[in-house]
Amino acid sequence: MDSLPRRTPASLHPETFAPHDRTNGIRLRVPAAGSPAAPAPGRLRPLAGRSACGPPVRRASPPVASKEPDVNVNGTHRPARKRPRPAPLNVEIREMELRDLPAVFGIGQKIFTAEKLPTLYRSWDEHEIVTLFGSDEETCLVAEARVPDRIVGFALGRMMEKPGSAWRYGWLEWLGVEPLLKRTGIASRLVRRLTERFIERDARIMLVDTDEDNADALSFFRQSGFGQERRHVYLSQNLDDHPLTVERRNSERNGRAG
Repeated sequence: MDSLPRRTPASLHPETFAPHDRTNGIRLRVPAAGSPAAPAPGRLRPLAGRSACGPPVRRASPPVASKEPDVNVNGTHRPARKRPRPAPLNVEIREMELRDLPAVFGIGQKIFTAEKLPTLYRSWDEHEIVTLFGSDEETCLVAEARVPDRIVGFALGRMMEKPGSAWRYGWLEWLGVEPLLKRTGIASRLVRRLTERFIERDARIMLVDTDEDNADALSFFRQSGFGQERRHVYLSQNLDDHPLTVERRNSERNGRAG
C-alpha cells in the first residue's frame, strides 16, 4: 500500500492558515507575503473548497438588513417613535355654505365606516347634513384649506331649547377631519369656534356624544374640557323575520302569481 503523502506543517507551507480568523463566519486563507496570490494590504480572501482544518467551508450570504430592535442592550424598551405630523396648512374656519355639502358628506363617508363606527355609519347621510344646515346655518362650520382650496373638516351643531326652561343647550352633533390631516389642530379650532357661537347665543351647556368604542374621539373630547360621561345603549331588531314582514312578503308573492 502506498503511503499517504506527508503533509507539510502549516508553519513551513508558503501559505499559512489562520483557522481562528473569521469574517461573517468564513474561514480565511492568508497567502504569504510576496506571493502572487497575496491580496492588497488590509484585504482578505475567503477560502474556497476544503480547508486543511475541517469540512468544506460555505460562503456566507450577504448580511440582510433587519428591523431595529425595540429593546436596548441593557434590556430596557425603547420609546416608540411618534409619527411625524403633516405640515401645517393655511386653514380658514367659516360657516358652511350650500356648495360645501358634497365635500362634507365625502369626508364623513371616509370616517364613519360600517367596520369601525357602525352606529354613526347608519346615521350619516345627505338628509342629516341638509336638515342641520337648514335648521341652523350659524352652527354649521367647515375648515377650508386655502392652498389648494378644499374642505378638510367640519363641525355641525345646533341649539336646543325646552319650553318652560331657562336652560339653552348647544349640541355638537358631527365632527370630522380628513383622515390624512388628523392631529393638525383642525378639530380643536372647529370646536373652539363652535363653542364661541354657542356662548354668543346664550347656551349654558354644550353637549356631544360619540360611540363608546371611538377611543380617539373620547380622548379628544376629554382633553377639550368635556366630562360627566353617561353611557347610552343602542339596541336593534332585525325586521326581516318579523311576522308582519313575512306576511307582507307572502302577499306580494301571491299577487304576482295571480
